[in-house]
Amino acid sequence: MPRGTSGVRIWLGEPTEDPPAIIIGIDPGKTVGLAVYDLVTEEMLGTQVVFDDFGDWLNISLANLKGKNVHVAIERYTIRSLKVAADAHWAIECIGVAKYLCKCYSVSLTLQSPNDAKGFADDIKLRKAKWYVPGRQHANDAIRHVALLMASLKIAPPWV
Repeated sequence: MPRGTSGVRIWLGEPTEDPPAIIIGIDPGKTVGLAVYDLVTEEMLGTQVVFDDFGDWLNISLANLKGKNVHVAIERYTIRSLKVAADAHWAIECIGVAKYLCKCYSVSLTLQSPNDAKGFADDIKLRKAKWYVPGRQHANDAIRHVALLMASLKIAPPWV
């Protein structure tokens, strides 16, 4: 697989933009799934935090990564009916926190469909890449958002 000038594995032609050095994936909710992928070392970290710790985690992470080319991918939450789930506010607030902090740190943010992410990176692919985190569904969903963003930027996921 060819590599670009930054050492990132190129997939399906030239990248559409300067590839990020770090991709952060977020699965918003009361339990927030988080994933951090370093495209140079090809290391993935997947974890989960409670909502109350999410803002601090993202703020500290973005501050520590300042100056690096960082891109955040977060699940888009769409309200589809007049009857909204009682816990919908967790995801909506999470997205708002991410948007605000990304703007503060001048970090690119992409909203993604949960169905697209799950369809692109199922558990079999996550296991093949050694990215699967047993018992941490929200972390795995955040990892899926990293993988989907990689594909949209024409960066090869490890199972390719």
